Amino acid sequence: MIPGPRLMECILLNCRGHVDQYLEPFLLLAVGKLTNAKIEKNIFMDLLVQVVANALYYNPVLTIQVLQKHGLIQPVFTKWFQMIWQTTKKGNVQHFRRENDKKICIIGLATILHQTSQLPPELSGSLGQIIQGTVKLCSDLKELRDNKETALADESGSSSEEEEEG
Repeated sequence: MIPGPRLMECILLNCRGHVDQYLEPFLLLAVGKLTNAKIEKNIFMDLLVQVVANALYYNPVLTIQVLQKHGLIQPVFTKWFQMIWQTTKKGNVQHFRRENDKKICIIGLATILHQTSQLPPELSGSLGQIIQGTVKLCSDLKELRDNKETALADESGSSSEEEEEG
């Protein structure tokens, strides 16, 4: 199951402007799984949302038209924002844990903000939520990078201490 959304992502990112005819089937497959199935793996859910984010980056107007045509704007964005704010019992993010996941979601949401004059009412009424979600993802991305830098600094500090002792 996981290779499917990754393949869709690859196609959308590398064939920009050349696969419009596949955008609707990609979205319907991904959103169908995301909204109708009981998915147990967070990474799979993340990848399905990233298909939507990549589709928005690929062609935001067409993506929004397809979602609107099938009545999927509300379910998709409700699920997406639930996932952005969902945390574990320890307070860590539960979805979009990797740096790339966060970046793709930020780009997808930012693309919507760039299209404000062409948004349907379901999205234009949610601009505040889109901005809040984007800011949270940016904040989480910064925290992830800071934690990586700290871990790298600690790791290099301990290896240089070992070298000094030897």
